Parts: sequence; C-alpha cells; structure tokens
Amino acid sequence: MTDRRAMETLQSASKNGVPAASSAVALGEGAALTGIRWFEVPLLFYFMVHFFPPMPSGIANLCLALGAAGVLWECRAEHWRRLERLRHPLVLAWGILVALLAISLRQVPEDLLRESWRYFSKDLLKHTLFALVILLYLDTANRARRVLLAGTLACALMLAFCLAEIVAMIWKTGRLKFQRDYLFYLMFFFPFLLVTYRFDSRWRFLCFALASATIALAFLMGFRGAVLALLVMSLIFSVFARIWGVLFFGAVFAAAGLAIFFYWFPEQAAYVLAKFQQTGSSGRVSGHWLPAWEMSMQAPWLGHGFGHHLFSYQFGLQMDQNAAWTRITTELPRSQHSVVFETLFMAGWPALLLLGTIVGTIIFSLGKMVWRRREAVFSSPWLSLALAVFIALIGNFLVFYQTEDPGWRTAPIAVMLAVSCHLALRKVGDGSSGE
Repeated sequence: MTDRRAMETLQSASKNGVPAASSAVALGEGAALTGIRWFEVPLLFYFMVHFFPPMPSGIANLCLALGAAGVLWECRAEHWRRLERLRHPLVLAWGILVALLAISLRQVPEDLLRESWRYFSKDLLKHTLFALVILLYLDTANRARRVLLAGTLACALMLAFCLAEIVAMIWKTGRLKFQRDYLFYLMFFFPFLLVTYRFDSRWRFLCFALASATIALAFLMGFRGAVLALLVMSLIFSVFARIWGVLFFGAVFAAAGLAIFFYWFPEQAAYVLAKFQQTGSSGRVSGHWLPAWEMSMQAPWLGHGFGHHLFSYQFGLQMDQNAAWTRITTELPRSQHSVVFETLFMAGWPALLLLGTIVGTIIFSLGKMVWRRREAVFSSPWLSLALAVFIALIGNFLVFYQTEDPGWRTAPIAVMLAVSCHLALRKVGDGSSGE
C-alpha cells in the first residue's frame, strides 16, 4: 500500500478510538514479508485442490499429510497454545453439526451404510479436520496473504485444466465439451480473484482475465445458477471496491469471448439461448424439492443419513405412492439440489437450524467488521481475506447452493477461515497487537 493510504488508514483508526500503531500491526499493514516454512507449500496446495477431482488423490493426500504434520509440529513448539482457538463458539457449533450428521448415519439401511460412511468420512469429516489445521496455521497477516493468493492460483489451475479439456475435445470431435463441473469447483474461489485484483496490483491482469473467463464459462454452459451467483459476488465486491467501470469492462470482455465461441459453435449458442429463455425451475420443484420435503417430514429430527445415494434410494421406494413427484430423465434424481432440503433430509431440523445459525452469524459478523473498515479493506491481508470469505458465503450459501448441490468439502474450510479472520480483527477492536 502507498504511504498516503497507510497514513489515511492509521488516522481513521485513531479517530475510531483504536491506537494507530496497534491497529496497523493487528491488521498486518506494513508488515514485512517473512520466509515461508517448508510445510506451507503442500498445505496451501491442498487448499487449492481440496475440491478438484481431476487432481490425482495420491498427490493431494501427500500434501495434506505434510502440511498437517508441519502445522502440528509448529503448535507443539509453541506448547499447544494455538489450541485455544478450538474453543471459539463457531468451531464448537460446527463440531456439533458434524456430530448431528454422524448421528444421522444410524438411520441408514444396513446395505447402504458403508457407502454413506465413505461419503461422510471423505467429504465432511476429512475436510473438517483439514479446516481445523487451517485454523491453527492461519495466525499472521503474511499467512492470510498467502491463503488469499492460493485461492487465486486455484482458479488459475482449474481454468487451465478446463481449457485443456475443451481444446482436446474440440480437436478430437469438433464439438464443445459440456463443462459445468468446473464451475462447482471454481465457485468458492471466485471471490479470491476479485479481492486479489484490488489487494495486490502484481496479479491484477491475471485476476481480471480469470474472473472474466469464469463468468464467460458460466454463460457458455447455460448455467443460470452459476451466472446468478457470480454476478451477485461481483456486485458485492464492486460495492466495496467502487470499480464499476472495471466491472463493465469485464462484462464486455466476457461477452466478446462468448460471441467468438458462439460464432464457431452455433449449436452451443442455440442451447444457451434456450436455457436463458426458460422461466421454470427445470423440474426442481416436483423432481427434487417436493420429494425432499415430504421425505424429510418422515424423519424430521434425525433425518435419513449422509449421502446423495440415500435420496435416490428413498425416491425409488416411494415414487409410486406419490403422483406429484416427477423424473426429468429415465433415471432417479441424484440429489435434492438445495442446501436447505439436503441438510433437512440428511439430519433433520436441528442440523438445518444450526447450519443456518452458523452461516448467518459469520455473514453478519464478518460483514459488520469489513464494512466498518471498508476504507482500509484492501490495504490489510486480514480484511481482504475476510471480505473474500464474506462474499463467498453469500454467493455460495445464499445463492448458488439454493438451487445446486452444496460443497461439504468447502463449507468447513469457509467456517474456519472466517473464525481466523474474526480472531485477528478482534485484536484491533481490543487495541491489542499481533503480527
């Protein structure tokens, strides 16, 4: 940040009753970059690919093991003082949610229990433990900066894979491959691109290109839910960054790329136009939400267990007795297509209310912290990371996950990132100092 911006930030903090020196140190403004520890690279790489199936699992798991071992060794050297963070109310609340989802496994038929446990342990349990490692790791402004940059590089990696697959398919068949899966992978990291654009000018052109490519990909696939979520996140970012002209230019840039693709692939253009002209719910009400609601009311307190396969199983058992339920294809519906109905179906009302409380508390608390310091948000690694998590939670939980499958691998990581930012930014309010 420039000297002028730094002085404005410190003066603003002093006017609000926060000592300027402690405010700047706690926020990480002007902190000297420290060397990266050996375990940070594998840890951050796993953060980048934790929800990216094209990456070989062996490489990802090795990085996870090395990163976790390094963080635990560092905690041991500090006499485990960092473990006090695990007593944060949001950490305890997430632990209770995981316990409720684990208890719901008692409702699973015996022949499906093994598959449910596999999904539960691989998606939710494993990544909750990884999220706790991130919480223990993320204790300085420099590390907050690295996490923010890792999110940006994750988008670059995923879009590179996507482009390679598209080019390979066009080369072989002359047709454009349907690539909606990559938008699921990108959705959590998209706000990291936006925030890094303003936070670190060295990555500005890359972030602009990647963000435009992500939005163009959503339009190219006719993915209405993804388009809406991406536009909502871009709008929130623009409110904080005040760069409406850049947002408009990015939209023009994405539209130009789409026009070129549609010129080359007129069939894809016809499909996309048809998708965006649809006014219905694409069968979600009668094929997903209504069945999920009615089946959830059969077990409103414990649910039916963890895993999409259980929804298909229960749907198949009961569809003949429910004429209002429909199937879009000849196959049974794969999931509930909503974080609300999926949580309610899997673990009942207690889990749904607890999840809503966790997400709502984080959005409210982070939003309040970031808005109060909005003039300095892009000059502090902690504030920038908090803004990225804030935008990601709104764009994913309040928009994208309302009509699509939630990311149970990503959710605990978002919660622990929010807790880390909350603990760091609270030091400013207390007038305490920290790196």
